[in-house]
Amino acid sequence: MPPFLTLLKSANRIVLSDYPTCEFLFADGTPVRKLATHAADVTRWRFDFARPMPGGRRRSIFLDYRRGRFGVPTDSPNAWLGNKIIPLPIPMGLAKAIRIKARAGYVDPFSGVLLMRAEAVSVKEPSYVFALPGRDVLVLVGVDSGEVTTQRVAKKRYR
Repeated sequence: MPPFLTLLKSANRIVLSDYPTCEFLFADGTPVRKLATHAADVTRWRFDFARPMPGGRRRSIFLDYRRGRFGVPTDSPNAWLGNKIIPLPIPMGLAKAIRIKARAGYVDPFSGVLLMRAEAVSVKEPSYVFALPGRDVLVLVGVDSGEVTTQRVAKKRYR
């Protein structure tokens, strides 16, 4: 499988060919075998782009990558609120982010990873966000600084 930054570059090219005003919002990756420890384990991706519309509104353009192939860009009226545009290219690949996460003591396998720049999160740069099953934190690795931070996750309560 191609490295993540290669996939992101291809996804951007595909979407811009049909929707030239789009800007990258986030990527959501999941491993085919539930848990991942390496970048190559993440084989399913969903790329989301913001499509500006008149009046300051925006729509979302989704592009899936599954089984080694890109799908067709899909236009959706539902825009993801709370996410900021991520300027491309980004300087850090997924493999490096995983190594930085591990050096910081988070060696657990992860169930998913996002590349995002959330408005609500205190981190000021685009970050890889790792979901670690069994932990009450998300681990964030900044793509510019390589800084590792955590965000608490509310535990689900069942009756």
